[in-house]
Amino acid sequence: MLQFSVEIPTTKTVEEDDEKFTVYVIKIRGLTKTIYAERRFREFEDLHKLIPVNTIFPKKVLQNRNPRVIEHRRLMLENFLKDLLSQHPISDELFDFLNLEQLQTDTITDVGDVKLEHAPVISIKDYVFNRSSNKKDYLPDSILDVFKNEIIVMIKCSLLIELGNGKRVS
Repeated sequence: MLQFSVEIPTTKTVEEDDEKFTVYVIKIRGLTKTIYAERRFREFEDLHKLIPVNTIFPKKVLQNRNPRVIEHRRLMLENFLKDLLSQHPISDELFDFLNLEQLQTDTITDVGDVKLEHAPVISIKDYVFNRSSNKKDYLPDSILDVFKNEIIVMIKCSLLIELGNGKRVS
């Protein structure tokens, strides 16, 4: 499951094909990587039509380049995105809108011929020792069994090495 936060910290004016418009710069912060997406107001409107939420959505106005209007929209669009993200699961449309596939590519680690595809583990302590809590984010038993078995193998190997060196193991 992807973990990330979203904000719209800024906007910028773009001129393209004799047309001037505002884009909203969306900052998507994952566990180890931050990505940005730039979207026009009409793209937000399209997303709102696909995934309506109870958030007040900004109206289209004639003076859309007025700095006050842009700032007001920026705040409302940020709230709109946060409301969409509070819905589970995240829709495919929102996934594409935010380019979240870029966050997934950050989780692949190359180790020789083996590719590990997982999110980085920040701390396993919370997962292993807080299983009695009502949290649903603990590691599945199959993963815990692998860790347990690996630890047992490491202990046995270190005991065999010490015995092979003539040391007495107590």
